Amino acid sequence: MTLLFDGQNAFFAERGKSFVKSLIIHLPKDGALFFNGICYFPEAESVHLPKEALRIGDNRLALRIGNRIFPTESLRFDGECFTPTGLSAEALLLRQNELLSSLEERLAHLSDRVAHLEQQSTARTLFS
Repeated sequence: MTLLFDGQNAFFAERGKSFVKSLIIHLPKDGALFFNGICYFPEAESVHLPKEALRIGDNRLALRIGNRIFPTESLRFDGECFTPTGLSAEALLLRQNELLSSLEERLAHLSDRVAHLEQQSTARTLFS
């Protein structure tokens, strides 16, 4: 299975049931994977999860890149196959709130810069 990363969240490229005997997850560059609370570091950008690490039902994941941990959709295991379950609403709302706060700060900064530039341009004309 391949884990994709959009800069805020991680999700699986495969959207249906995946029948597997062992779980191999391909990670984004410089990523590590928390799987049910245990950190697995990749070999050649892939994590091979041991069978004893898998749980029947939901398996919680998180992607670690550098010193940051990003929300990752869970995998449901029924004993034979894995199914991505999507990101939790709570994780999505928290990320969206962070993004909106960041955009508000940027907008305020840019508004201040525009006001300053307008003030400078009215103080002198171009051909005086």
